[in-house]
Amino acid sequence: MFHTFTRRVFLLILVSLVAACGGRGGPADPPSGFTVTPGDGQVVISWNMTSGVEYWLPYAPQAAFDSTDFTKTVGLRWLTNVSSPYVLTGLTNGQTYTFALNGRTGTGKGGALTQALTVMPRTAGTSWSPGSGITLPTDDLRGITSGTASDGVSYFLAAGSTGTLYKSSNDVTSAGLVWTPSGSVAGHLNSAIYAFSKFIVVGDDGTDAHTALVSSSADLSTWTTSTLTGTPKLNALASNGSRLVAVGNAASGAGTIVYSADGVKWVAASAPTSENLYGVSYSSSGLWLAVGANGTLLSSPDGVTWTAQASGVSTDLMGAAYRPATTVTTTLPAGTTTTAAAYVVVGAGGVVLYSTDAATAAIPTWTAGTWDTTPNVTADLLTISSLPNQFLAVGASGTVVSSQDGLTWTAAAPVSGAASLYGLTNVRSQYVAVGAAGATFYSR
Repeated sequence: MFHTFTRRVFLLILVSLVAACGGRGGPADPPSGFTVTPGDGQVVISWNMTSGVEYWLPYAPQAAFDSTDFTKTVGLRWLTNVSSPYVLTGLTNGQTYTFALNGRTGTGKGGALTQALTVMPRTAGTSWSPGSGITLPTDDLRGITSGTASDGVSYFLAAGSTGTLYKSSNDVTSAGLVWTPSGSVAGHLNSAIYAFSKFIVVGDDGTDAHTALVSSSADLSTWTTSTLTGTPKLNALASNGSRLVAVGNAASGAGTIVYSADGVKWVAASAPTSENLYGVSYSSSGLWLAVGANGTLLSSPDGVTWTAQASGVSTDLMGAAYRPATTVTTTLPAGTTTTAAAYVVVGAGGVVLYSTDAATAAIPTWTAGTWDTTPNVTADLLTISSLPNQFLAVGASGTVVSSQDGLTWTAAAPVSGAASLYGLTNVRSQYVAVGAAGATFYSR
């Protein structure tokens, strides 16, 4: 009897405490500040969060929710217990989606929905916005990369022609691209890469000899710099994760190729060309490509032994990229799109070359890309990057061109306010381009 009474008193106290803490909870007011920003195959959803509120996100691939009962909307899905900002991926570009948001406290019912918002994800690279924070208009930015610094934060790093360096958060949910100084190197910088858990930049020492320069930093503050005696300036970098390859100007009748297993000690490779080399890339197929002046096109299975390939052109080639055979899967609506593996090279005068057998054929076939816009692009294409859904190249006068398959190309509107764009990178479905007079632009 006493134990039963004691248990009842304990339960009564417990119920009282739960009630004092809100009990089962209930509906929350519609969240304020609700926004949905479309990106490439994704959206960024933001709102003002309130402590103690659990948020639910209904969305559907429709232009609006069902007007009589939104829960009957075709294709409706719910995401529960989401936090702001929330990045929803796996969406289909060109498909309209409708979103709303509500909240609750405890285990209560959900509250009223926000006003529904309708957006359409689209391929990145068509609309560009300028970055901010760089105030040296005479400094051309030539290199751009992204990686994680020793503080655990992910950054973009831009490298300038007078040795200046800038960093910016590469968070896709940020409002823009804001650059801050990240130290400097005494020399001229042409390219940047993230490898071996550090940021690495290359160029020349700034003297009349134009001796190759390499500098690295893990914290984007302190830079360790060395020169490669007897090696001319370096123009580009690529890595396969365990080996780093840099290419540069010709000296003593041969183009420059050097490789490294740590970014510190470098070994010269024999280059079967007397031309300057301007670009290098590594593909997941295991093939390295180097390109340069007068149509120079080289390939290597290991970054050490190189063979000349016939490009079929005599113009300067500036950059190369690869996209493996890719199947893009979308979740809502469900579907897949498959594209073939392709190698692409770009260069002066709008030259685009395409190959599917560069790594396998004894004599690879390189085919000139075609344009579905009139007139054909004739501006110099200076660099190229690839995502699963497209190749994108940029160049002189803010030129931007893209292709889904690497063979048929479309010119987008030039980047407003841009002169030459020398560097391009992509991460998490966003592009960053850098160029003349300290220009930076991003596209999501």
